[in-house]
Order: sequence, then structure tokens, then C-alpha cells
Amino acid sequence: VSLSLRGDSPCASRYADWVADPGVFVRADEPKHLQGLHVACVWRPPLSQPGSGVHLEVYRNAVKDGEPLRAALEGAEASWKDFRRELQKAIGFRKRSNNWGHLELKQPFGVFAASGRRLA
Repeated sequence: VSLSLRGDSPCASRYADWVADPGVFVRADEPKHLQGLHVACVWRPPLSQPGSGVHLEVYRNAVKDGEPLRAALEGAEASWKDFRRELQKAIGFRKRSNNWGHLELKQPFGVFAASGRRLA
């Protein structure tokens, strides 16, 4: 996973409805984020541009706490399994994210369109 991307994001204007400002979490006894809900944009620049693999831009836990994480997903185009592995490495998520112990109730990994439709 490469973390040094240059150029403009094609997604910058699309986050307003999906990414929360940390200030909206007013309760002191609750986390200041939506754990496990990552708002991301994945795109492929034109092949004529250098570094034209799959690119990722993501706000972890759906909170705008600075600039989004940006990464190039090396080898993500081979298969869905490879894409998911590279996405997992870039974002840093894993199935066990807490000590709750009821992993069977945890929502399976999914990719959704901005409309909410499940893509995978």
C-alpha cells in the first residue's frame, strides 16, 4: 500500500452527506465517531497518468478529523479477494475490533454506493 498520492481527488465534493464533524458528537460518554463505518472513494485515474492503479481516499469511522487517508491499492485489480486485502491493509481494519465476543452478530464486510445500495 502506497500512501503518497498526488493530484486532486474526484471525490472531494461528495463527502458532505456522509462524513461527520467531530463536534456533532456532544455526549462525553460515547465515542466521537461511528466505529467501523468508513466513508471511502475508490477510483482509477486515466491509464495515461503515472501511478494509474486503483486509488483510495477514506475518512475512517466517518469523521472528518483532518485530511482523508489516501493510498494506492497495489495489486487490488486481480480479484475481489485481493481488493479486500489491500483495502484492509490501507484502512487498518480487522474483524475483531473490540472485546464484545459476539462476532457472529457483527455485520459482514460490505461495499456500498452513495445511494446505499450494496455493491458487494
